[in-house]
Amino acid sequence: MRRSTPSADWLDRVTFSFGYVLPADLPLTKQSTEPFRHLVEDYYDPGLQNRHSAVSGVESMMFGYKECGLPLVFEHNTPNNSLPLLWAETTGDSVKGVHSMRPLFRRRQRHSE
Repeated sequence: MRRSTPSADWLDRVTFSFGYVLPADLPLTKQSTEPFRHLVEDYYDPGLQNRHSAVSGVESMMFGYKECGLPLVFEHNTPNNSLPLLWAETTGDSVKGVHSMRPLFRRRQRHSE
């Protein structure tokens, strides 16, 4: 039996809300509409791929971790399953014609190589 006290009753008053429900067609993928898909492809640096991204089972991080393709940024961080165009910072490879990536929003990395 749960004992009801003024300090224990707060849980019954907790409500959850949201500001926006993301549409089901939101994740950007290889099948997404032009021209944004080309922008994602043309400015991707494969140097982002590492042993941590390999765990996802998806070879490329072009559309984020596990190809989630979310155009999502939080005030405290940018998740790695968001599009790398938003958060990636790389040096590129001019010999291979690979652009360096400059983040629009900083990402706090949890893993270091």
